[in-house]
Amino acid sequence: MLREALSLLYRQRVLTWELAKRELRDRHAGSALGVAWALLHPLVQLAVYALVFTQIFKVRLGGTADMPFGYTVYIFSGLLPWLAISDSVSRSTVALSGNASLVKQVVFPVEVLPVKSTLAVLVPHGMALCVALAYTLVSEGRVPATYLLLPLLLAVELVLLAGIGWLVAAVGAYFRDLKDIVQVFLVLGVYCVPAFYVESWVPPALRWPILLNPFSHVIYMFQDVMYYGRILHPWSWCVAFAFAGLSFYGGYRVFRGLKVYYGSVL
Repeated sequence: MLREALSLLYRQRVLTWELAKRELRDRHAGSALGVAWALLHPLVQLAVYALVFTQIFKVRLGGTADMPFGYTVYIFSGLLPWLAISDSVSRSTVALSGNASLVKQVVFPVEVLPVKSTLAVLVPHGMALCVALAYTLVSEGRVPATYLLLPLLLAVELVLLAGIGWLVAAVGAYFRDLKDIVQVFLVLGVYCVPAFYVESWVPPALRWPILLNPFSHVIYMFQDVMYYGRILHPWSWCVAFAFAGLSFYGGYRVFRGLKVYYGSVL
């Protein structure tokens, strides 16, 4: 099953990429700034969080060996991957129902639809990470050498989100309320990952939702690379890699198992 999934994506790589580019263009078609909005949306959201926590709540980080950079860099390292996860999962819930005409074509490889939505999210996500690198360099005067590991993290993120995309797209084709349930989960989910707060700020009795949430370990990987500059959470790397592999395999298996009925329910 895993070999089949990888083989299909390799054969359809050009089609998947072209569909992802078209989704990026169509999403902001007619607007003056066009696809630039795909980058501006997360950056504006990050700026609001940074402004609220640094100017209103007066949060201060940095200047120590344990917390080497300022709070805004911490926001970039935690919220950017979460926003990409949130956007990808949300769009994947309607990957099939939003492309019913393609799904009903017998010869069309419907497996690429959730993956192209993931790619359409990860392209501006990669650009936002470059903005984070530039901001860190300008504001702090240096960037961690661990930034070289970002391509690896993006590959893990792609595998993870492709698997989750297959799963939620398959279920969403049958259960249309899933998109609304997922939206509620994603709104609450940002508070269950250490994206804008440090784990030590949370009372020990309330840390278990963070540690049990597999997405927290994905956030920890990005923070290790973009903020701490060292592998501070080695177990999180193991959990995130395992979570990505299981999601990819399990999501594709469910998607393939339900594929025969998609045309009749859409």
